[in-house]
Amino acid sequence: MSSACPDVWHPRYVYQSLATYCGALAQSPGDPRIPTTFILGIVRRDFASFCLTEVPLTPVQAVTAMIVITLFVPCIATVGVMIKERGPKIALSIWVGSWLAAFAIGGVTARVLPFIFGALGVR
Repeated sequence: MSSACPDVWHPRYVYQSLATYCGALAQSPGDPRIPTTFILGIVRRDFASFCLTEVPLTPVQAVTAMIVITLFVPCIATVGVMIKERGPKIALSIWVGSWLAAFAIGGVTARVLPFIFGALGVR
């Protein structure tokens, strides 16, 4: 049975969606390493911050990315502990909530920081 809707959980679709959102959020240079960085952050947060060292970012983009990485999805091990201690429904709600909150806060940060950095003379 064929459907007109794309398979939203297909890795390519997830990657393209994340790439589009990350680019719009941080006004990033369209570098394909940005969404890869966030995907690696799900596996382990250290990987995400390490991958960002390879990408040329402005100070605003770098701070925004670090804030989002700090706030967004806990790593796989943490999710496993949440499922064990709280159950799958609560763990999923925490996972989705932290994802949404991190990117929402990152979006606000990306819009506000240029004014703050401009006033401080940071380029």
